[in-house]
Amino acid sequence: MKRPILLILVLLIVILLLDYSVPATPTLAPELQQRLDLLVEQLEQQRQTLHVPGMAIAVVKDDELILTHGFGVASVETETPVTPETIFAIGSSTKAFTSTLVGMLVDEGKMDWDDPVTEYYTARCTFPPYWLYPYEPALCQRPNPSRRSLA
Repeated sequence: MKRPILLILVLLIVILLLDYSVPATPTLAPELQQRLDLLVEQLEQQRQTLHVPGMAIAVVKDDELILTHGFGVASVETETPVTPETIFAIGSSTKAFTSTLVGMLVDEGKMDWDDPVTEYYTARCTFPPYWLYPYEPALCQRPNPSRRSLA
């Protein structure tokens, strides 16, 4: 009785490992590969010129990850190298990216600053409830107008 259960568990583990194996690196056209190699080389030169301790890059083409690369060190003290998996604290930088993209959509007439966030983004966060706001105050991180009346 124990052997069949053990065999089934081993087979399940093997199947799971096969399902979650790392996908093969895409084969790139030689000219694209040369351009990516040049990009990596130039980024490394600029990193050193500007005295940036470490950084990473990911390039996506046609919804496929075609390049990941780490440069320098993640910690000057420990000299831990940057890898494509290194997590960086980027602070509030994503707010600027999001605001720029929303502004471009407003300029193209595809949305309006006063549209509620839920009209385009259906995921829910629990706090703070930015999905209840129009885009303009949500991107500015103004406090919820209803909170002002509580003061």
